[in-house]
Amino acid sequence: MHYIRKLPLILALAGAIITGFIGRVSGLPDRENIFRMTIVMIMFFITGSIIRNTVTGIIDDIRKKQAEEEQANKKTKGKTESQEDSKDKGQNLDITVNDTLEFNDEMLDNVEAFIKNELNKE
Repeated sequence: MHYIRKLPLILALAGAIITGFIGRVSGLPDRENIFRMTIVMIMFFITGSIIRNTVTGIIDDIRKKQAEEEQANKKTKGKTESQEDSKDKGQNLDITVNDTLEFNDEMLDNVEAFIKNELNKE
């Protein structure tokens, strides 16, 4: 990733070195050669900046999509766990500490009578 940040500088220097070498071999005067190297350096720096911004934008988008997928997976995993918990809720009876649950015949008769009264009302 650190190469991507340095890409404009690397492209600009490489382009200037190659241009300077070609100018020296072809016998251009130094002043003309330095001017061409400067122009090439600016052009390649701008090109490198555009490439760097494009690549970092793509990498950021990929990371955002991965983060969104992870969040979605966590949500769906949480939903399935809560659905499994809700299925088990009706089957369990939780009693707190020092809480007693006693059923006697009188309570069951009252419940039975209550249910019959409610069914008759409908």
